[in-house]
Amino acid sequence: MINLVENTMLDCVLLEKKREPDGAGGFLPAAWTESAPFKAAFEIITNQESLTAEARGMIRVYKIFVKKNLTLGHDDVFRRKADNATFRVTGYSNDEVTPEMSMLNLAALTAERWELPQ
Repeated sequence: MINLVENTMLDCVLLEKKREPDGAGGFLPAAWTESAPFKAAFEIITNQESLTAEARGMIRVYKIFVKKNLTLGHDDVFRRKADNATFRVTGYSNDEVTPEMSMLNLAALTAERWELPQ
């Protein structure tokens, strides 16, 4: 049985930061490479606190829904393929999961829109 959340899931890909030595004791600018693909559903968090923070220049925060067997952790970075938007995870995928007896097989976590550092 497919539920409404699964029907709205979009293709995403985890991004890995690769650092190369520059030969002088430092590192070249980080290169971000695509690694594991996955699907996620997105909900913009629109409670009053989030809206006030956003009006003051804070970054928009999202609730992300993924399959609960997917492990995402704080500071993981991924890209939504549909629009190439990049996100940084600000929670953990095992913080909020559906109960074992549920027909939903989902985990929920928070993430923010994020620009890859150069």
